[in-house]
Amino acid sequence: MEIEQRLRKAMRNDAFHRLPPGRKFSVFAPGGGGAKFASIWGKTWSRLPLWMRRKILRHWRENDPERSAVIMSPVIELLDFIAIDHGNPYGCVTRLGHMLQFRADRFAIMPEEVACDLVAHELMHVWQWADGRDWSEYHHGGAFDIETEADEMMDYIGFDSESLDRWGLEKGFVKMVNLATLTESQRRKYKAQARKTGRGPGVYLLDAGE
Repeated sequence: MEIEQRLRKAMRNDAFHRLPPGRKFSVFAPGGGGAKFASIWGKTWSRLPLWMRRKILRHWRENDPERSAVIMSPVIELLDFIAIDHGNPYGCVTRLGHMLQFRADRFAIMPEEVACDLVAHELMHVWQWADGRDWSEYHHGGAFDIETEADEMMDYIGFDSESLDRWGLEKGFVKMVNLATLTESQRRKYKAQARKTGRGPGVYLLDAGE
């Protein structure tokens, strides 16, 4: 009953906003910001190559019994917190690519171009699921390669994979660590952190020599 009441309240408060393609999907934004998100999503989605959009849509339509807790795929949420944070302070993809979550407070203050790059990055992770990536590696030290591939793909199709780092540094959401200034043990710690989470939570690593 409590869940039903919350959903009814969310509907009254205009917490659901329709998204492309075909306005078949919705973003759940209980704290507001759904209209901006819907606009950013539409602009980002339209820039993806047709072959990539089709592959993502096929993945969302699959009746995958392992997409646990997702009845209607995809679930897209703009929330005050991210339930499962793999080191990204802005958004994440879970449930085999069937759930996308974004940090509402940070999305609200992002410039449009940076917000588009964020949505594009998370959609690249959905595409990785759709393309059969072995995400078990993400939890066993392989996160760096997965994140790097997502960045490379979004750069390839015309987005900017570094805009979030630049913006995060400017706002103080991430910090820069120059590995050249650290001891060997400190370098090993940060590099291990980056391999485990993809980038290192809240850390933008600058390799020696850059």
